[in-house]
Amino acid sequence: MDQKILIEAWKLYFPHIKDGCYRYVQELVYALQKIVKEYENIKIELLIVDRIIPIEFYKEEDYFQSQFKKEIGTILKYIPLAKYAVQFYRLFYYAFKYKKMSEKPRHNSCDQYDLVHISIPALHDSLRKLFTDYKNKLIATILDLTTEILPQYHKNDNIESHNEGNQFICNKAHSIITISQSTKNDYVKLYSFSESKIFPILLGFNKNVFYPVKDPELIESTKNTFNIQEKYILSLGTLEPRKNLSSVVKAFNQWCSSFPNEKLSLVLIGRKGWKSGEIFDEINKNKKNIITTGFIEDQYLASLYSGALFFCYPSHYEGFGLPLLESMACGTPVIYGNNSSMPEIAEGSGLPVDSNNVQDIYEKMNELYQNDQLRKELSIKSLERAQQFSWEKCARETLDLYRKVLSE
Repeated sequence: MDQKILIEAWKLYFPHIKDGCYRYVQELVYALQKIVKEYENIKIELLIVDRIIPIEFYKEEDYFQSQFKKEIGTILKYIPLAKYAVQFYRLFYYAFKYKKMSEKPRHNSCDQYDLVHISIPALHDSLRKLFTDYKNKLIATILDLTTEILPQYHKNDNIESHNEGNQFICNKAHSIITISQSTKNDYVKLYSFSESKIFPILLGFNKNVFYPVKDPELIESTKNTFNIQEKYILSLGTLEPRKNLSSVVKAFNQWCSSFPNEKLSLVLIGRKGWKSGEIFDEINKNKKNIITTGFIEDQYLASLYSGALFFCYPSHYEGFGLPLLESMACGTPVIYGNNSSMPEIAEGSGLPVDSNNVQDIYEKMNELYQNDQLRKELSIKSLERAQQFSWEKCARETLDLYRKVLSE
C-alpha cells in the first residue's frame, strides 16, 4: 500500500520572486522528481496554494499569468496605467485563491496523507488553518530564524508571520528539518522542541547553472550586457539591511578613496528590498564605480561569478547562504560574514570577516585585490568545498527522513 506524502509548496506559486526560499522549494522538488521512483510505495503530491498535483507533473509556471490571460488580460490592454491595474489584480487574485483553498473540505486535502511536509513555515492564515486539525505526522523545514535573532532588520508584518509560523511548527511538528547545523542550534535555543527530532539537511547548487566559465568571450559578453567595463567585485542579495550591503559599499568606497587611480567596480545584484535607504545613500556617493543590476536571470550568473575578482558576502545572518555556495561552485574566491551558517558552509575556503566591522571588510577586500596567488588558492578551495553539496544529496536525505518518520 502506498504511503502518501503532501509537500506544502506555496512558494512555487510565485516564480516572479526567485529568492532563496523559492530556490530551496523548487530545487528540492526537481531533485525528488528524479529519485522518488527508487523508493517503493512512496507517493508525493504538491499543494501549490489551491492546486494539488503529483510531484512528477510539476514544472515551473506562473499560475497568476496563465489564469490572468484567461480572465481579464485582453481587457487590461485598453486601460490606462494597466501595469498598476495588473499589480492590484494580482494581489486580489492571491487573496481570493488563499480564501478558496481554506474553504476546501479538509478531509479531501490533508487527512488522506500519511505525512505532510511544510516547506516554508511563514504560512498564510488560511494555510495554517488548513493544517491545524491535521491528525497524521507533520514535518517542516526551518530556513532561518532571522526575524527573531535580528528583528531590527525586518518589517513588523514579516516578523509576525514568520514568528507565528515558527511557533505553529513547534507546537504541531513531529520532526523538523533545518538547512544547517547553525540553524538547528538557533532553533534549540529559541524553542522548546526535542533536539533529537531536528535534522540538519544541507542544500545544494544547480550544476547546470553554477559552474566555472572558462570562455573569456562569454564572460566579456555578459559583462557588456550589464555595462561592466572594468575589473569588478561582485555581491548578490536582496537590497535589505540583513544582507549588510551598506557595509560592502562603505568598504568599497573607502577602498576607492585609498586607491583613486585603480579601475575597479562593485557590482550589486538583487532586487530592492525593505529598509534599503541607507544602501542607496552609500551607493550615491560613488555612482561612477558602483553598478546595480536589479534581479537577473540565472543564465547570466555563472559568467558574472566567474568573471569577478571575488565575491563579497558579509551578511549579518544566514540560515544557509545559497549565494555563498553558488559563487564557490563557480570557483570564485569569497569573503563571508563570520557568523551563523556561513563558516559551516565555507569551511575555510574563503576569508571570514566581522560583518559589523567595515574596516575588516575593507582590509579583506584589499588583501584579495592585491594578492593574485591568494585568489588562485581560494578559487581552488571554493571549488573543492562546493562539490560536497548537491540537491540530490539533499533530496535523498529528505526522503530518508520521510521514511524514518513514517516508520515511527
